[in-house]
Amino acid sequence: MAGRLREALAISLRLAAGESVAEVKRGLRMPAKAAERFVADVARSDPDSLRSALVALSDLELNLRGGAPLLSARTSSAGMSEDTLAQRTFEAIAR
Repeated sequence: MAGRLREALAISLRLAAGESVAEVKRGLRMPAKAAERFVADVARSDPDSLRSALVALSDLELNLRGGAPLLSARTSSAGMSEDTLAQRTFEAIAR
């Protein structure tokens, strides 16, 4: 999921920089219809929201692996159950 989100962010940044949709689609390694849908979905989003979603997923992964190595760097959510962490992350992304 994070890989696809990183790809979406890269595409969003390319589109924001003025690159054409056709050019972006040509560079994707997926069937033409899938590339068309993916680029259309990304075009309806903005780079900042995609970046925030990627950060949220990164935080989720870190917390699911036990949190930051230093106790002082851990978030208050580090002790929550995996289900709760995942649910809160997806709610934050959906906003």
